[in-house]
Amino acid sequence: MKWVGKIATFGFLLTIGVLIVSGWLSYRNVHRLSTNAELVVHTHEVLDEIRNILATLAAAESSQRSYLITGEKIYLDPYQTGIKSVQTHVDRVRELTVDNPVQQERITNLQKLVVARLQSLRAGIALRDGEGIEGARAYVSSGKGKREMDSIGALLAEMQATEMKLLQLRIAQL
Repeated sequence: MKWVGKIATFGFLLTIGVLIVSGWLSYRNVHRLSTNAELVVHTHEVLDEIRNILATLAAAESSQRSYLITGEKIYLDPYQTGIKSVQTHVDRVRELTVDNPVQQERITNLQKLVVARLQSLRAGIALRDGEGIEGARAYVSSGKGKREMDSIGALLAEMQATEMKLLQLRIAQL
């Protein structure tokens, strides 16, 4: 009879042990899933901000172009908004990718390209103001703005590709 009690005690302790291990494994898996889900959300934030940079610059460029064609200052409102907000988006990407040295290098290069593009947009407006439609035509005909935007677009595409790879890895880990 004593051995029945010992078996029952052993069975009880084994059951408790299994429950503790099972609970710990469950907690660990839920924590891992939660962390991976947060990383997926984080990656989507980076991708959104990258798209915002391009969209903001494109809107500023479009606004500037409308002004160059018409000479009407009202068309510069989206340009003014764009040049103020693009830096916020660049800074946000820098902040979100602080743990990624490759993206940090790209964001440093992007910063230089964005500053150059904004200076170029201002120069186009100054030419329109100073030389009229012919100054604006010469500015656009130079192709400098297109080259600048192409460079920015290519760099942003590299950044997006990197983030998409991270996203695929993180989703696979869910």
